[in-house]
Amino acid sequence: LIKCLPASIQTNYSIHFHDLTDWKKFYYSYAPRLTQLDQDSTPLSNFLSQIKSTRLGLRFEALLWFWLQDEHNQHFKLLGHSIQNHYKGKTLGEIDFLVQNLTTHKIEHWEVCLKYYLAQPNLDIDTWIGLNPEDTLKEKLHHTVTKQFQFEQALGYPIEQRFLIIKGQLFLPLKH
Repeated sequence: LIKCLPASIQTNYSIHFHDLTDWKKFYYSYAPRLTQLDQDSTPLSNFLSQIKSTRLGLRFEALLWFWLQDEHNQHFKLLGHSIQNHYKGKTLGEIDFLVQNLTTHKIEHWEVCLKYYLAQPNLDIDTWIGLNPEDTLKEKLHHTVTKQFQFEQALGYPIEQRFLIIKGQLFLPLKH
């Protein structure tokens, strides 16, 4: 959905985005496994059967979860999924994925979301709205970088890199 954070979004950490070259590399190395799953989808169907929600974003996250935990994934080792961080009985936040990059050997924290936004004619980031007027692209980005990327470690691993994986669609006004 985006390649970098807008200048108006401030963060204490460096937030990374996989570029199209990365995603192509991940896809082509996994393509033989996808062909296998086309012929026998049982492993994927069994995995997805544990996801009770029909929300598209959670289904998207589940597909990434399947890929990351699959032995045919050559790029990452899944260390944890949906890791909640608590302090004095209060949940401070949740890490979507904690992975080890098998090329760089760095521990990466991934936050994942699937969103759809409609722009107003001026295309200002403040005016990109989601399914309800309170759900803006700017607010989603701000919340993610300030709340979800606040942790220094998880499961005893130091977090060395942070990646935002935000997929979806941006819609322009009809006569723009």
